Amino acid sequence: MKEKIKAVFFDLDGTLVDKKTETIPQSTQDALKMLQCNGIKVFIASGRPPIWAAYVREQFEFVFDGKVLFNGQYCVDASDVPFYRHPLTNTQCCAILDWMQDHPSISCNFMESDYVYSNFSSAGNQAVEDPARCLNYDTYQISPQIGPELDEEILRRVPGIKSARWNDSSTDLIPGDGGKSVGMEKMLEHFGLHRNQCMAFGDGANDIEMLQYAAIGVAMGNGTDEVKQAADYVTDPVDGDGIHNALRHFGLIS
Repeated sequence: MKEKIKAVFFDLDGTLVDKKTETIPQSTQDALKMLQCNGIKVFIASGRPPIWAAYVREQFEFVFDGKVLFNGQYCVDASDVPFYRHPLTNTQCCAILDWMQDHPSISCNFMESDYVYSNFSSAGNQAVEDPARCLNYDTYQISPQIGPELDEEILRRVPGIKSARWNDSSTDLIPGDGGKSVGMEKMLEHFGLHRNQCMAFGDGANDIEMLQYAAIGVAMGNGTDEVKQAADYVTDPVDGDGIHNALRHFGLIS
């Protein structure tokens, strides 16, 4: 028998945030507030950097109890103070840079705790830096714009990393011993909680491990078939009150 749920983790894009409108539905906002009123911890678990999480705060006046960022490599408390950091090693960064030299046309985003830059930017709206910067500053993930057909090649070239793919044209390269489930574990430990006491919501491939880690994994109705197969429960889409409906289904809100 599962323990009482005391914490819920939410992916951002496609789960909390409707990708079509880039907003958090009102029903979702209301549901998160009800969770906290019921004494349940509310966490973000995303591949996004801390600076993007600030965007959520601007459109939704709500204080999350903590955030798991960079696909689990960086955890902060409610005051955005980090208590867990797990960047890529210099050896891993060097190997990624070597791989990039063989693919000079591929754009990569490099993500530090407070800065995101690219090796070049075709859109013109991204900071551009020498990629070698990653050897001097803690870099939590490197995100090349590549399709799944290149995953095997880069994982072979760069030992000790893994690919946290979130769509067909981009992936996040992170330490092989990292991931959203690791970040969740660190967050739960920080609050004296256990995985049997948590629920997780997600919609994409990089959410599968966190749905499987949680006592109850919920896939959004707009999620991929792969994530739905990995979930314990499939709710309605993000724009169809999916989060509110699932939390009510499991008795966490009324």
